[in-house]
Parts: sequence; structure tokens; C-alpha cells
Amino acid sequence: MNPTTLPTARGDRAQRRIDILTAATDIMQEAGWEGLSMREIASRAGVSAGATYKWFTGKDEIFAELYTERLEDGRHQLQDRRGTLELAPLLHLIFKWVRPAWRDLGRWSLEYKDTIESDPDAPHARRLRVAYYELLDVGVAAIHEAAAISGVTVADSPHLGRFVWATANSVAQHAETMITDPAEADDYMAYAANALASAITAD
Repeated sequence: MNPTTLPTARGDRAQRRIDILTAATDIMQEAGWEGLSMREIASRAGVSAGATYKWFTGKDEIFAELYTERLEDGRHQLQDRRGTLELAPLLHLIFKWVRPAWRDLGRWSLEYKDTIESDPDAPHARRLRVAYYELLDVGVAAIHEAAAISGVTVADSPHLGRFVWATANSVAQHAETMITDPAEADDYMAYAANALASAITAD
């Protein structure tokens, strides 16, 4: 039997792409960006190396796909909660979503960025940029709505989305790497959310 037709870890050909992405996530959690290779991904996913390349051109495209999916998931979460939370609870929600995204992928984003600087217009790079800016747009709108619910006004700045995103990643990094108790980590993120809410409001 041709190895490319063997069942995948999830049992059928239709799930092969999911198996590849899941394997890549697991490898990055264990060994980071440097430990990620197409050969190891194929082995973990239960497919041949050739089959892996039928889906993705290399590990940079796999990483971009994983990160794009995370950003799109975050955008959907924010969209679903728009107009329902005050400002600090919304920021706390953002921090809680960013923490696992940072743990699984964000800590390796600089290493990934270095691999695509020579081809920034590659389709997977463009998709990732679009997902990032769409997330920022929805996030900024949600923040303004949450501020209105809280009876405050957010300071007007074109940098608001990027500032909140950078802060969220910094908070996620500290919560993930410096605090071992889950309840304490959540308390820290709630405190950071309140501090950020105060920092970005004009009132």
C-alpha cells in the first residue's frame, strides 16, 4: 500500500491536514521552533514526508497556518462578546485567550518571522497579516464598546490595537513562565487588565 494512502491518526484522509497541524503544535510545545521539522511532523501525524509537502511547502507555512487559525479564533471570540462586557473584564478575557496562544505559538513568532522576511508576499504570510489586522480591528471596536459600557472613554490613538496586543503577549508570557499556580496566574491577569484599562482611558 502506498504510504500516502494509509489512515492518519484520526483515521481518514480528510483529517490529514488536521493531523499535520496537531503534530506540529505538539512538537513546538516540546521542542520549540528549532525542533520543528517536516520529517518529525510527518512521523507524528502518521503520514509520509511526501504527503506532508502536498499540504504545506514547509514548516514556516505550517506555523503561519497555526497562528492564523489562532488569530481567527480570537477574532470570533471577541466578536461574540462585543457589547456584553465592561472594559477591564474584556481585557481580562483577551489576556486569558492570548495566554495559551502565546504558550503554543507566540513565543516562537520572532524565529518564524526571520524565515519569511525574504518572501513576505507568500500566500501564507499574507493570510497571517490579514488575520492579525482583522483581529486588531475587531479588538479595537470591542474595546471602545466596552469602555462605553463602563462609562469611560478610551484615549484615541491609531496604535491602540497594537499596544493592547503587545501588552497581552507580555502579560501572557509572565503568567505562563513566572507563575505556577493557576489561580494566582488568573489573579495576575485580572490585575493587569484593570491596570491596562486605567492606562488606555482618557477619563
